[in-house]
Amino acid sequence: MLSYIKNKKGELLVPLIMFGYATYYFIEVRSLPRPDVNLLLIKPVYMILVVGVVLFFIFDFLEFKKSLPKERVGENYSKKETFYFLALTALYVFSIEWVGFVVTTWLYMTFLLLMFLKKSWTLISLVPLVTLVPLVTVVFIYAVFDIWLNIPLPTGWLI
Repeated sequence: MLSYIKNKKGELLVPLIMFGYATYYFIEVRSLPRPDVNLLLIKPVYMILVVGVVLFFIFDFLEFKKSLPKERVGENYSKKETFYFLALTALYVFSIEWVGFVVTTWLYMTFLLLMFLKKSWTLISLVPLVTLVPLVTVVFIYAVFDIWLNIPLPTGWLI
């Protein structure tokens, strides 16, 4: 287990730092005058973060349980795939303002899934996964932020 944590220490440390900072911010906002008004935005976002961090560690623990002792993080990806990932991410970051959040995020997630899914999967099993997972994720993010919390997402010429 110790070697597993050594290999993933950065991956485990970032959620803990984010959670610690968000908890500090939540406590500071709660201590301001009129906490009922001040917590209108931060409380739902904080609760989503808490659930996300807990789910992250649950899934990471399940991944650890399934992993083989000889498995190493990052051995399965080539430098070419790493370059494609970085280029796709840079393209996503710079085009989100022009094209819009919904379309850009759906395309980004779709291409990432196509790039990193196992090559042995058949086309019939890939189509629902590659189209529905990004679509459901984008619709959920749009509903939470734009509709429920009234936080506008970047809109471009395609939404």
